[in-house]
Amino acid sequence: MPMHRNWKNLASSYVELSRNNEQWRESHMAMEDICRYIASSFLRKSVFGLSLHHALFVSQSNYEFSAPPDVIFLKIEPLSNGGIDFINEDTKIKSRQWRREVIANNATQRFKSLVDQFGCSSATLSD
Repeated sequence: MPMHRNWKNLASSYVELSRNNEQWRESHMAMEDICRYIASSFLRKSVFGLSLHHALFVSQSNYEFSAPPDVIFLKIEPLSNGGIDFINEDTKIKSRQWRREVIANNATQRFKSLVDQFGCSSATLSD
C-alpha cells in the first residue's frame, strides 16, 4: 500500500467510519479534523499519509507500506474511549517510542504542537 498526499480522501474515510459506529464517532471525527487541517496547511505538500485499520500514519517519506518501515513516522490512532493516541515511531523499540493520549477535542491542537516540536514549518519543509 503506497502512502500518498490525498488528505481530503483520508478525511472522507473517517467521516464514513464515524457514521458507522457510535462508540468511535468522536475519535473518528477528530481524525477527520486532523486530515482536514493537513489538507489546508503547508503540510499538504510535505507529508504523506496512509490509513490502515483506523490508524493514520504520517511521514515525510513516501514509501510502500507492507512491512514495518525503516522510516520515522507518526502513528495517530483513534481509541474507543473517544481519545486519540499519538505515537512517534522513530525506533523499533516500543519502550523508547514517544507516546501521548489526548481527548478527541484536543487532537488537532496536539498535532499542531507536535509539528512545532518536530521543527516543521513552511520554511523547513519543501514540496
